[in-house]
Amino acid sequence: MDNADNRNRISTKSTPALILSDKRALRRVSNGFQWVYANELPSMKGIEPGEWVELLTPKGEFIAAGTINPHSLIAVRILSRQRSTPNTAFFLKRIQSAMRFREKLVDLNNCRLVFAEADGLPGFITDILGGQVLSIQLNTAGAERLKTPYLCALREIFGNLPIMLKNENIFRQAEGLETESIALGSVPEKVELLENGLKILVPAKTGQKTGYYFDQRENKRLFRRFARGNVLDCFSYVGGFGLNAAAAGAEHVTFVDSSETALEFCRQNMELNRLGKGSYIQNDGFKALQQFAEENRKFDLISLDPPAFVKNRKSLAKAEKAYTRLNRMALNLLNPGGVLFTMSCSRLMDSARFDLVLSKALSSAGIRGQVIGRLHQAADHPVLPAMRETEYLKGIILKRES
Repeated sequence: MDNADNRNRISTKSTPALILSDKRALRRVSNGFQWVYANELPSMKGIEPGEWVELLTPKGEFIAAGTINPHSLIAVRILSRQRSTPNTAFFLKRIQSAMRFREKLVDLNNCRLVFAEADGLPGFITDILGGQVLSIQLNTAGAERLKTPYLCALREIFGNLPIMLKNENIFRQAEGLETESIALGSVPEKVELLENGLKILVPAKTGQKTGYYFDQRENKRLFRRFARGNVLDCFSYVGGFGLNAAAAGAEHVTFVDSSETALEFCRQNMELNRLGKGSYIQNDGFKALQQFAEENRKFDLISLDPPAFVKNRKSLAKAEKAYTRLNRMALNLLNPGGVLFTMSCSRLMDSARFDLVLSKALSSAGIRGQVIGRLHQAADHPVLPAMRETEYLKGIILKRES
């Protein structure tokens, strides 16, 4: 390490420390931002991915502590604003704080218990499924390295509750980590949740993401208010929106998903709740909408909840076109006076850009509509005002003019 590196990196006891001299980064971090980018730091030679580090001012004053990955664009993820040891006690305090906040808002047996940066734990995601399974994602090199104390903290709270490590997403690849899915304990193939008064079976081992989308809880409840006639739940997964519409009295619900397994769960969930008529179509969402147009099928209420189309900024323009096309196709299937719930879970697709997408879709479809509501992620997925990156889910409720 040369002299310049030595001046910018020191060690406090056994913890490496980096001097943060970039003024913009200092300002962001002091305002509550939890990331420091690689180009804002001095040399990180000799520091291992996932290692615990401290950030200091050019005067040597402590700023924050967190984990580092020298090979990632987001080099440091802040976990503490005071000198800390990331042991079991550290994580126990954070998890218990997250749970205390949630116990007044959601059912602690069916929710997101830990939401990464929003709960001061970047890289850590934890859901509890039906009070029976903890489903966890460790999305960063730091989270992977601190897996043992984190799991020990969860064990202190939940005892020997089975744990499913769902480490399969693209974030781990970006961090240089292998993807994996590991059951710790006897994880059942499916778990029964309770949400909005409905019993919902979900695939605990093989399901998408952590197994269920708790972020749509309030939006699905709101969906009930517009339930009537024929309803389409496009990209249905296990049937969240369609189930709520059926429970509210819709005459018929059509579920569309590319996964045969997901549709089988839709069938089981309709039967479990003794709900009305449903049809189940295994197809790509775009292709299904095109097929419905050719068959001249119409719907009174449609849910569009596609997977994230935007993987990075380079794909944003292409994703905009895909969202526009998808919404245009759905609008053309709406009966006059019908309602569309359209959503995007792409973080880089912000609300203003999504508004523009819908405006283009309306224009190209030759349809007039009114925005009568907006959709957001549920309260157990909080947003940090200083870090808009924690807000990813947005949606619009649009009524087609009669």
